[in-house]
Amino acid sequence: MKKVYLIPILFLIISCKPMSDITVNKTGKPELYTVLYTSENQGKDEESTSVIRDSEALSVLYESVGIENVPEIDFKKNQVVALFLGTKRTGGYGITVERVEEVNNQISIHKKITTPQGDMVTTALTNPFVIVEIHSTKEIIIK
Repeated sequence: MKKVYLIPILFLIISCKPMSDITVNKTGKPELYTVLYTSENQGKDEESTSVIRDSEALSVLYESVGIENVPEIDFKKNQVVALFLGTKRTGGYGITVERVEEVNNQISIHKKITTPQGDMVTTALTNPFVIVEIHSTKEIIIK
């Protein structure tokens, strides 16, 4: 009889989405964004921002930075933002999303740029970037 109870429980466990995919903020609410990809290389030569609202544009973006596996995004509920820092002459540079918040019916993305610390840095050209999924279709403002 115990085996009969295990089958539905096993089915539920296998079919559920893992909680690791869902991030929450300090207030316990789901985050407004998920980081899809970040790198210090392969980005664009110029500092720029791209807002992606369809699968075709997402495929073009991923191809432009040399990423083969394009994630499936529900663009009816989400959009994707790519932040490029441009070409830098040394290592130690980076760009990340510090926070995302909804303000006055807009999504405000606060980026954080890091610079080399100390005297020892890698002498190499880098092109840092980050790609994030925004869990909203509202207008995006980058700060």
